[in-house]
This record gives sequence, C-alpha cells and structure tokens, in this order.
Amino acid sequence: MVDVRSGWLQTRAGWQGQLVKLIAKQTSGPARLHLRRRLDRWTLATLPRHRVSRALKVLEILSRMSTPRVQAAFLRTLFNGWCTGCRFQKHGHCPFCGQLGIVSIEHIAACPRARQLLATHLHRKGLESNHSLDDFFCTTLHDTEEGILARGEGLYAMYRLHNTLRRGCLPSNDHAGAFLQFCRAAK
Repeated sequence: MVDVRSGWLQTRAGWQGQLVKLIAKQTSGPARLHLRRRLDRWTLATLPRHRVSRALKVLEILSRMSTPRVQAAFLRTLFNGWCTGCRFQKHGHCPFCGQLGIVSIEHIAACPRARQLLATHLHRKGLESNHSLDDFFCTTLHDTEEGILARGEGLYAMYRLHNTLRRGCLPSNDHAGAFLQFCRAAK
C-alpha cells in the first residue's frame, strides 16, 4: 500500500509544472498578437514586425533592472492608457506647454516643454534624445540596457508629472523639480 501511494504522490507532484509549461506555450502567441495590435495604433518609424520584438526586449530589460512602477508606466504608454483629452474626445490645454487642442500621447512626445524635461534627464545619464515617438516609447534600435532603463525612468517621471499636472496639484513653475523628483522615485 505504501508503494502505490508514494508513486501516486510523485505523479501528482509534477502536474502543476506540466500544466504551467503547457499554458505558457499557448499564451505567448495571443499575447504577441495583442501587443502588435496595440502598437499598430501608433505612427512609429519602426517597422511593424520589429515593434513587438523591441517592445518585448524593453519589457524584459525593465523587468530585470527597474521597479514595477516603471514597467507599468511603459505598458500604460504602449496601450494608450494615459488619461489625456484625446482618450475622452475633449479639447483642452496641454499641461506642459499650455497649447490649446486635443492633448494626446503623441502631442506630449512632441511637446517642446516635455521634450526639454526628458532631454535634460537623458543628458544627465549621458544619452541623447531624437525627440521621436519611437524614442519616447524606448524602442529605438541603438539603446543599451542602461539607455533603456534611463528612458523607462524618464517615461515614468513624465507619466507621473502628467497626472500631477492634470489634477492641478503642482504650480506651473515647478515642472523641472517635480520631474527630477519622479525620476528619483523611479529607482
């Protein structure tokens, strides 16, 4: 009786591992397809086939080197999850430059005031910014792991600053100080 029961326990002990392997293999295809559909929304210089692999590379690097808040800000950016006027079909003023119009992630990536904050942060890390949407999304080809980490931290700080300004919790003259504080909080 003991031999039968111990054999049953050994068989039972490996079933979760087997199931996880099966599930993990099945979900990678639909997850890549979902990510590709989300990335197709953006007008990026990167070819469609390479967008997904670059975004997954950035996610892999951020998962190893950064905090979960930076990873979440990156995903929220890719999936158009910022609370902007564009998402709610409303006109308003850009929280960074004050321009009247439809505020979107594309506008924030091109906004001169937001670009200046991000470029200053990257310059401190020894990096340059080409002010493109690909650069804003951390999917440029030439980035090292440290460069991707710095861009991810800058993206997180930009996301936090956008939310703070959107709620009116910050005086308009302290953008740089708050951005620097959010960059420090990203680590």
